[in-house]
Amino acid sequence: MRPIKFRLLDKGKIVGYERWNGLEEKWCYDTKPDGWFSIKNPFISHTDKDEYTGKEDKNDKEIYEGDEVDWYYDELGSGGEGITRHEYKKCEVFWHPEFAGLMLRTKDDFGAWHFYEDMAIEIIGNIHEAG
Repeated sequence: MRPIKFRLLDKGKIVGYERWNGLEEKWCYDTKPDGWFSIKNPFISHTDKDEYTGKEDKNDKEIYEGDEVDWYYDELGSGGEGITRHEYKKCEVFWHPEFAGLMLRTKDDFGAWHFYEDMAIEIIGNIHEAG
């Protein structure tokens, strides 16, 4: 089961991370995504949050709602002949209410995809830091 974790935002800027500690039944905070998350760490004030997908990109960076990613997957041709690479650039990780889950979508709203194990994903930014 993936950890229950959020990237915390205050006025559109990333200010920290929040993780559920099931043993203590409390939210824990840290300023780094791979921090200690002690129940002794102080609360981090925030106005919004992005959910952690439970997935990492090809560089082992955690993927959160609001991240912008490039991704591709390879598909074996019919009859086992040839491989076709499907590439998608500058996609956004977003919450899809109909599927009750985090998905990927293209900027031109061409489509939406679930996360699959055989996807090669790379974080290129996020909607909060986009310039």
